Amino acid sequence: MPNSTDARSSRAEAFPAGSRVLHIGAPKTGTTAIQAAQGQLRAAAVDGGVKHSVTIPGNPLEQARAALTVMGRSTGWAGDMQAVPAKYWTRLVQRTRESSATVFISSEYLCEADRPTIRRIADELADGDVRVVMTLRPLARILPSAWQQYLKSGHELPYQRWLKAVLADPPKTSVTPSFWPRHDQGAVIERWVSEIGADRFTVVILDPDDRGLLLRSFDDLLALPVGTLANLPAGQQNRSMTTTEAELFRRLNIALRRNRLSYENYSHLIRYGAIMRTVERVTPGPEMVKLTTPAWALKRAVELGTGYQERIEALRSAGLTVIGDPRRLSDAPPPVEFDGDLPDTVELTVAVEALLGVVSRAANGKAFFPDEVQSDPTSHTPGMPGGGRSQSHLISPNDLTFRQLAGVLINHLRRAARRRVRNAWAALKARFRSSTEVE
Repeated sequence: MPNSTDARSSRAEAFPAGSRVLHIGAPKTGTTAIQAAQGQLRAAAVDGGVKHSVTIPGNPLEQARAALTVMGRSTGWAGDMQAVPAKYWTRLVQRTRESSATVFISSEYLCEADRPTIRRIADELADGDVRVVMTLRPLARILPSAWQQYLKSGHELPYQRWLKAVLADPPKTSVTPSFWPRHDQGAVIERWVSEIGADRFTVVILDPDDRGLLLRSFDDLLALPVGTLANLPAGQQNRSMTTTEAELFRRLNIALRRNRLSYENYSHLIRYGAIMRTVERVTPGPEMVKLTTPAWALKRAVELGTGYQERIEALRSAGLTVIGDPRRLSDAPPPVEFDGDLPDTVELTVAVEALLGVVSRAANGKAFFPDEVQSDPTSHTPGMPGGGRSQSHLISPNDLTFRQLAGVLINHLRRAARRRVRNAWAALKARFRSSTEVE
């Protein structure tokens, strides 16, 4: 097998039929797109009878929970942790071993696995013979995305202070302990290669000039017809937050943590309500400032990226397969000097959509109201619990007065209350009918 592939000029060589293919992340490297496509491919096979040569054992949420289980991880905040049931890993192993086709599993949590856990994963899934794929992106472009991801879980530090902590030498690992186990790309690759062998490991390096590379590479590796994953309906956009949006939710995190909101309620109402709806529904205008990384941090990220490139090149001779150009790992956006000022005001559109997200999530369990959501076969966020995704934009807060906005909220709350009354009345009648039949 060739160990280097320019994905724009040639096809990646497919894994042997019946392989156990494990995509281990890392986070913020296109994992949402991969898992959304994976979930839709599975749904098409289960619901529509569409035949293909790949078995997907469980949906993305179940695979994420299985990954957390095998690594012994819990979810939540310190002092408010919830264990993930062991059944998810047991079920994933069983489904994988029952299939004679190529099996495709994806979870970005797996890049954090230590060596004993990697050995266990490989042994239990495939008697040690797994094929592992890791997707890579320049560290300079991961930094703002990673901080925003932590923000969605309740993080409180401003971006600049967080950068100084994680890029310190040595880094302050107590700030976000999972960052370097996930994003020290060379160390992650070396951990996995030491247990499964370089000839069983493939890296796919994202290319901003060839956005089709990612899903096209997985089509090739899984021996799927050209365009199978790329032609599936687009899922959650998962765009970056603007500076104003990020500061709004950071300050909200501080207030909610101070008032001891549980992680379960935070995740339910804020992460998968306010934040999800805002990111999905608001299209940033030119007046909305994009989050930028200062020049000193970009310089440090480029230095680290160059080191990752050298470690990958050194592993090629041992059989590591590389799709894309390792030189991309030292890419960086143009430097923008930070002026030290954080926004004190928030755009009306952002505030309204955030509030609507909380109300909708509380009323019907999703970030979008029922009349806003079109049919979507992937009704959960890949890897984590979540609500549906909006495919339509029926309400434009910019076109409404404050009185009309209040009317929208009140009408939705009334509808939710009516639904609850109807459901309670139906349940009461069913109980009465059941007790009458018994008598």
